[in-house]
Amino acid sequence: MDLDTDLGGGEANMGATRHTRMDDPHYLKPIAKSKMPLYDGSELSRLTRALMLLNTCATHWVINGFVDELFSLLCNYNLPKPNKLPRSHYEA
Repeated sequence: MDLDTDLGGGEANMGATRHTRMDDPHYLKPIAKSKMPLYDGSELSRLTRALMLLNTCATHWVINGFVDELFSLLCNYNLPKPNKLPRSHYEA
């Protein structure tokens, strides 16, 4: 099985790569950011808190606009500053 043939081959796939390099900064930067504590002294990571909120919202069929406002309220008024909680559904 030839990857170029399966994807249509030729010049259209010149920028495509077969594997993500584990030392690629575009791959490592989001991983490093996700492991950061939510704020100084927090036991939860940025990723853990975002996933908890997104899972709760998905379980209860909450619309994305509400999720955006919830993240904004938590970031700006409920969590100590500075905090690293995503500011929106998209960023999460």
